[in-house]
Amino acid sequence: MGIIVIILAAVIMPRFLDAENRLRQSTVEENMKIVQMAVRAYALNNNDTYPLTPDDHGLKSFFPGGNCSSQNPVGGNYPENPFTHIAEAPAAGNVADVKQARKLSAIDLGGPRMAGKIFYNAIVPAGQKEAIGYAIEGADREGKAVIDPRSGTVYILSNL
Repeated sequence: MGIIVIILAAVIMPRFLDAENRLRQSTVEENMKIVQMAVRAYALNNNDTYPLTPDDHGLKSFFPGGNCSSQNPVGGNYPENPFTHIAEAPAAGNVADVKQARKLSAIDLGGPRMAGKIFYNAIVPAGQKEAIGYAIEGADREGKAVIDPRSGTVYILSNL
């Protein structure tokens, strides 16, 4: 009887772990979309100007539960990291060229300690002070950029 249980566990455990990983990655992708919605709402309320950094004073107010005000912001709720189960602000990203980054098959975002984190950065053309766009990435369980399963390349949310 014990051998049967061990054999069943050996067959079922990998499938369970794979399903759990797919669920976490799906949650990272949803968290990326939450950040994107906050960034878009921020831009709509700020003359199509995107926040320059993820810790912009008013950006948090555009997350769920916030008051959507850059002048008198009341912070909303950041999405929960599916690996740490902690609500986390987006971290600073470093995408300079969205089109080039989308062609890559892998980007290391900092290793396993970055699992589940969302990265945001503004795209500011040389010589300008205002952002014309943004790039949002998410980290998988290994701390690498989430890959779009359809294309096999880095999944980046952007307006560019």
